Amino acid sequence: MKSGRSLLIALSLIALTGCGAPSISPVLGEKLAHPLFQSRSLKETELSLIVLPAAGIKPILSAIKGAKKSIKLEMYMFTNTSLTSQIIQALSDQAKAGLEVKVLLDPNPYNPSGNGNSNAEATKALIAGGVTVKTSNPKYVFTHEKAMVVDGNTAYVMTFNFTSSAFTKNREYALVDNHPEDVAEIGRIFEADWNQQAISPQAPNLVVSPDNSRRKILALIDSAQKDILLQCEFLTDPSVATHLGARARAGVDVKVMLSSGSSNEKEAKLLREKGVTQLVFTKKLVMHAKAIVVDKTEAFVGSENFTANSLDNNREMGLLIQDKSVVDALAATAQGDWNNP
Repeated sequence: MKSGRSLLIALSLIALTGCGAPSISPVLGEKLAHPLFQSRSLKETELSLIVLPAAGIKPILSAIKGAKKSIKLEMYMFTNTSLTSQIIQALSDQAKAGLEVKVLLDPNPYNPSGNGNSNAEATKALIAGGVTVKTSNPKYVFTHEKAMVVDGNTAYVMTFNFTSSAFTKNREYALVDNHPEDVAEIGRIFEADWNQQAISPQAPNLVVSPDNSRRKILALIDSAQKDILLQCEFLTDPSVATHLGARARAGVDVKVMLSSGSSNEKEAKLLREKGVTQLVFTKKLVMHAKAIVVDKTEAFVGSENFTANSLDNNREMGLLIQDKSVVDALAATAQGDWNNP
């Protein structure tokens, strides 16, 4: 498994940056020193990175097909297309094989066509396949989380929805997390959301909306001493822009990548007003990722956009990381996008 994950990161980086990948061998026994992070010893298989679109749908299919006991998926958007129907089939096959397969979906996700619920067809197909499906807690404006727990021992914390564009056109990431505390907490959050119960997240490396995303993301930005490279789909929150601008004025090299589009011109104006002058609009890929790399030593990856709704009103899930191999891979990918947007 170690060599397979390392190869996945390496191939993704070569394809996306056009250069050799950095060393990505896991760092054994590395301590996490920053106050944002919990100090813990790392094992070889505790964290790895999936980079889309280079990796495609195979890592998710492999995770589902490899499950032995249970699959718990909390997802904002799940469409039924010729590509994503493979995920529906894999989940259905596992349900029919006797595994506990539960899928929690947002009841009213964005639909580009404007015609009805974009999750409706997938929901119908999943239920027909024996999968237990629920709509998420209405207390949240959106359940925008994209996370999956397999067999209670592996969590996938993703920036992507289960849509064709996610696997073929978008810049996206997923963290594959085997750290017991993280996985257990993500599982508890899933069960609380499944039963529409309250929960107060405790795992220090999880970034969870509406509970702590704003505080942890702003603290990560404020910790930067040398550089920040941020990738996102939306950045409209004035506080996030203000904190980025403050670091830029303090001499930190702040770079922000957004997708091309007229809606992001307003975001660019906000950032420039706050002091962020280095902006790039991607054209080759749709920038749907939500990631921050700080000083090339710390990072955030998750479902959170940098908007008030996402930080304060939605259900969202992300991770703070200092694991060197993963931060190196993430930084190299993001820098490649910056150099060749």
